[in-house]
Amino acid sequence: MSEGKQYIPDQFAGREFKAASVTQAKVSTKLYKTSSSDPAATDDTGLGYAAGTIWTNTTSGQVFICTVDTAEDATWVGQEGDTINEPFTIGASNVWYSGGMRDGAGRPGGGDYSAEEVNSFPVTSSGNATDIGETDTTTHTSGPTSAIHDDSFVYLAGGNAANHPTSNAAGAYTSEINRSAMASPVSFTDIGDLDAGTTAEAAGGTDGVSGWVAGGRQPSSITQIDKFSLASPSTTSDTGGDLTAANNRLGGHSDCLNSKIFVSGGYAPSRVDTIESFPMTITTGTSSDYGELSVAKAKQGSIASTTHAFTIGGDAPGATNLMEKFPFTAPTSNTDIGELISAKYEVRGMGSPDSTAAGFCMGGKTAAADTIDEIDKFSLSSPGNASDWGNLIEKPASGYASGV
Repeated sequence: MSEGKQYIPDQFAGREFKAASVTQAKVSTKLYKTSSSDPAATDDTGLGYAAGTIWTNTTSGQVFICTVDTAEDATWVGQEGDTINEPFTIGASNVWYSGGMRDGAGRPGGGDYSAEEVNSFPVTSSGNATDIGETDTTTHTSGPTSAIHDDSFVYLAGGNAANHPTSNAAGAYTSEINRSAMASPVSFTDIGDLDAGTTAEAAGGTDGVSGWVAGGRQPSSITQIDKFSLASPSTTSDTGGDLTAANNRLGGHSDCLNSKIFVSGGYAPSRVDTIESFPMTITTGTSSDYGELSVAKAKQGSIASTTHAFTIGGDAPGATNLMEKFPFTAPTSNTDIGELISAKYEVRGMGSPDSTAAGFCMGGKTAAADTIDEIDKFSLSSPGNASDWGNLIEKPASGYASGV
């Protein structure tokens, strides 16, 4: 065997070699590596490793297999369950819901008024949400319609400030980016501003390193796609890319495995059924047409698993209880997966890690425009109607859902 010749494991396995004829000196690191230590995230394609490379730690005896060979971001899975540089997943073990608006009967100025609480609940056991603090007053409501987070923090980008505490006058639009750890009590830190300026009800996306905000209203709808670093302070910029049409109150879905963000539905300027996508590396041009929802709608909840996007509820027009999904890798129309407990819009959604494969729908408004505190749970892996999981502390709509 030539030392420079590249073999990959499935080609190598079917070959017959004489005893001791294969050594590390003769075999490319693309096939097999021995070392006195474990692999690292930097043991990547640039060093000759590939998905499927076997790494044996000669000190501990543990064997690792490379599953992702991305430059400076490789992932290795060990035989004992240890994972080196585990990939980011959009799902969360603890769900966050903050802010929003609730029925304002009896309040000065009438209409909806501010919901003040930050809610938290685990994805493993049913029950009512726990109060972990007060929401940020600047990025209070109508922020991104889908989750932006990393493994430590929840990020709120743009939105509306809380209503005035005495006159109940509507809060101003904001460009501020805030973050908080999921701890009790919560503590918000201002880390920067969106390049697009004051923006509400945009689609959100993340890969655990950066966040994206696409479209939204100022109050007129826009097409701009912003990117910001999930760091303090945050570096923000206009990506140079745009949605194909100005749109707001649209859904956002993060495809972390394929480094894409999908947007669905919204007002552009009336309700649309479009599904579009753009790469996380977008620097010019516009998002691409991908497919259609079963109905034109806006104000729906948005969830992503590792393989699918989910749209739940919404205004179609009027409140709907429809739950649908579409795959990230093959353009197709939505698949109906069941119904929410009740028809509602201005809901927010969040999913659990794929190991438990559950989705949650929170808050919203009924067909009569009454705000509600329902938490619905449903499966992300098999069809079926949602079940009652518990209740939020208040009865909010158009808040912000995320988690860690």
